[in-house]
Amino acid sequence: MAVDDAEGRYAGVGTDVVELEDGTNVIYLRRRMVPAPERIGGRQTFDAAHLPERIDLVAAQALGDAFQFWRICDANEAMNPFDVVAERAGVLRIPSEFVAK
Repeated sequence: MAVDDAEGRYAGVGTDVVELEDGTNVIYLRRRMVPAPERIGGRQTFDAAHLPERIDLVAAQALGDAFQFWRICDANEAMNPFDVVAERAGVLRIPSEFVAK
């Protein structure tokens, strides 16, 4: 997945440039702020015991796209996508506005 993907985690974040001491310009992504959970459109809760252990597989199953795992991370205030399923004590929130029909 490309950083400039319109559906990606960093869509709309933008870039900045820093000039190093030797005059080289380095382009970098600006910091992405994780939205407050209450700003995420309707959330459904799922019993984590019935979901796959990997967040990309959960996203594929619930959202229809494994690359949208970051939406589940945001809905669960999870900073580390590798631990999001394990950290949810039995309940995982899925942003319902993106749930696959």
